Amino acid sequence: MNLIDLSEKWLTFRQHDGHTTAGAVCDLVRPEWADLDAPRADFCGATYQLLIGLLQVRLAPDSRKEWLQLYHTPPTPEALQAALADWLPAFALSPDSGPAFMQDLDPLASQEPISTLNLLIDQGSDSNSYFNKTTQWAGLCPRCTALALFTLQINAPSGGVGHRVSLRGGGPLTTLVLPSDPQATLWQRLWLNVIPRQDLPADAGDWHSPRPDAAILPWLGATRISDKTGVPTPPDAVHPLQAYWSMPRRIRLAPPHQDGGCCEICGQTDIPLFRQYRTRNYGTNYTDGWLHPLTPYTLDSKNEKPPLSVKGKKGNTQYRQWLALTLSDSSKQQQAAAVVSDFLRGKARRLKQPIARLWCFGFEMDNMKAKCWYDSQMPLLALADPEQEKPLPARSSACCNWPASAPSCCANKSKPPCSAIRARPMPSRWSSRASGRLPKPAFIRRWISWRNSPTHCRYTATG
Repeated sequence: MNLIDLSEKWLTFRQHDGHTTAGAVCDLVRPEWADLDAPRADFCGATYQLLIGLLQVRLAPDSRKEWLQLYHTPPTPEALQAALADWLPAFALSPDSGPAFMQDLDPLASQEPISTLNLLIDQGSDSNSYFNKTTQWAGLCPRCTALALFTLQINAPSGGVGHRVSLRGGGPLTTLVLPSDPQATLWQRLWLNVIPRQDLPADAGDWHSPRPDAAILPWLGATRISDKTGVPTPPDAVHPLQAYWSMPRRIRLAPPHQDGGCCEICGQTDIPLFRQYRTRNYGTNYTDGWLHPLTPYTLDSKNEKPPLSVKGKKGNTQYRQWLALTLSDSSKQQQAAAVVSDFLRGKARRLKQPIARLWCFGFEMDNMKAKCWYDSQMPLLALADPEQEKPLPARSSACCNWPASAPSCCANKSKPPCSAIRARPMPSRWSSRASGRLPKPAFIRRWISWRNSPTHCRYTATG
C-alpha cells in the first residue's frame, strides 16, 4: 500500500447527502465531497492532519492572493498528483526494504515483535487493559495500520524509559478552522488550515530554508538517536515543517499475513493483516521550543522555559478555554494555534467570513493511560477591526467572569457598578446598565446560545 498512489483508494469521502465513497488522496479536490469518514474519531482527526501536512508542504502558495484563488478554484486531481509525485516512494507502508511511512529506517531485526494492538493509544498499555479486553487479535488492514501508526507518532504519550513523547508532548490538543457554510467542500475545510508561506510564524524557525526531504520526512534518513551518546532535535537541527511529520517512536512493521482475515477496527475482510511490529527506545527527542501550527501553546511569562502545548483536556469547550484557543490571552501567556491566528488576521477578511468554527480534539492522557477523547466544535469570530485584537480578550474575560467575580455590592441593583468594573475603559456597548449588571456583547450572547445547545460537543470515554 502507498498512501499517495493514485490507485490506492484508502480514503472514505462523505457527500453532502450522507453517502460515502472510497477514493485516493488526489480525489480530495473534487467538489462533491463534504467531509471525511473514518472508523475511529482519532483516526478522523489524524487523517485531516495528514492531508493538511501534504498540502502545506507540497502545495502551499507564496501569497494570500494565491491562497484565496485556490480556495475558490482548487487544482485538478491530476495537478495534485503531480505535486505529490516526488514523494511517492516515501509513503509506501510496507516495502521490502528501505524507507517506509512513519517507520524507522533500521529494520530492528534484533527486537522481539509485539502485537499491533499496541499501536492504538487507548489500548496500547497495561493501564488501559481493565476496560479493553482482547481475547484474540486478528490484526489491522493496511489503511487502519497506517492511520494507527500516524496517530501514535503525532500524539505519542510517555511510553516508558526512552520511549519519546510526540513533538507536542503527550496527548496534545489539535485545533482546526472549519468553514461555517454547511455546503463547504472537503477541499475548503482542508485548505482553510494551510498557511501561505508569507504568513508562516517566524518564531518557529526558517520555513523557507532549502533542506533535503529527509529533514521534513524523518523516516527517509537515519534516526536521530537520543540515548546517552545521541543528540536532541531542536527546530533548527532539521526543518520546521517536520512538525507535521514528527516521528518520536522507533517502529518497524512486520510483513502482513497474506492468509487474510477481518480487520479488528473497520471490519474489512479477505485482505492481508498486520499483526506484529518491532520497536526500540531512544528515538527522536524533540526539544527546545517546537511550535506546531495546529496546536495552541502556553508561554512562560519570564521567557525562561520553552512553550508548552495545550493538552487534549482543554477540548471540552468551556468558555475560559474558548478565549485562549481563539483570541489568545496575553495576560495568561496563552497563544492560539498559528492556523487560528492566520484565519483571524487575514483569511476572514479576504473570504468575507466573520464567523467560522473551531474544531478541537485530542486525548486526555495520564502518562500511558488514555482517560478520555475530546472532540468538540466552537464558534470562531473574526474581529472587524484589527485594532481591537489587544483589548478584546481582556474585556471578554471580564464579561465572562462577571457572575463569579463581582463583589457583593454589585448584586444589589439599587447600587451602581463597583469601581473595579467602572474603572475599566470600555466602549458604550460594553458599559453597565442602570441595573448594575454588565451586559454581554452580541457575539458572546450568540456563543452562550450555541453553548447551551445539546449538540455542540461530544465526549468519548475510553475507559
